Amino acid sequence: MRVLEGKLMRGILRILLLFSILFLHGVGQAAAADGVVLGLSPDVDELELYKTPKDEDAAQIVGPGDLAFPTAILATSNNGMYKINHKGSTYWVISDDVKSDVTRKVDTACDPKMAGTVVAHGKRGAGEDCK
Repeated sequence: MRVLEGKLMRGILRILLLFSILFLHGVGQAAAADGVVLGLSPDVDELELYKTPKDEDAAQIVGPGDLAFPTAILATSNNGMYKINHKGSTYWVISDDVKSDVTRKVDTACDPKMAGTVVAHGKRGAGEDCK
């Protein structure tokens, strides 16, 4: 009887171990995402899908009924685009066209400082460019 109870307990522990591994793997994939697209922005009727963040022309244009929300953001680009999965393919969308839970950070090219030089017969600030 004790042998049977021992085998049953080992079997239950193996099943629990398998479920815990599967659960932790799923949590890891969800944590790897950069955020979630919650829907379209209020002023957007159709969403343009791009193959790469550098493309100028959309590969596909879809309506709100063609999309499943929420959708995980797989990556973000430096030019304000989100990579999402749509019907088994990955596309890039313009971040302003969608609502998401991502807090965007804005980097400026110039440090805020006051600087100036004297330019004879010129305009104030002439010659001062962002570097």
